[in-house]
Amino acid sequence: MTTANSYGAHTLRLRTLSAYRELMSRQGLLTVFATLMLAMALPATVLLTLDDRTWRDVAIWAKPLKFMLSTAAFAATTAWFVGLLPKRIQTSRKVRRLAWAVVITSSFEVGYISLQAALGDGSHHKSATRYTPPCTASWLLQRWA
Repeated sequence: MTTANSYGAHTLRLRTLSAYRELMSRQGLLTVFATLMLAMALPATVLLTLDDRTWRDVAIWAKPLKFMLSTAAFAATTAWFVGLLPKRIQTSRKVRRLAWAVVITSSFEVGYISLQAALGDGSHHKSATRYTPPCTASWLLQRWA
């Protein structure tokens, strides 16, 4: 049984590495960003289990964790679909700008949500804080991107 489990784990590692290489060949920046978001999700998961604070009856680290995972999925999916474009478009300046727009705006979003969790406050709610004006501007820019 150990040999079968070992074989299955080895096969899973090979498939994961193959998928990562494929994504890197399609859009490297978004793939690296997705990987970083997954790496950031690990400490957020630990904090989710260790920190007993809540915001509106929800664990304070639940929202940052969800955003990290969904941002990783979005970046990886976008990288995959970039690979479906014609080669000349894949390497175009517009696609590179799009990738950087995703990275910059999503980094700000995840960073802000994580900061608010660390401070024990919610995010995206209607009470004004000193962070509200720059965040509102960032959200408007994300909608236009």
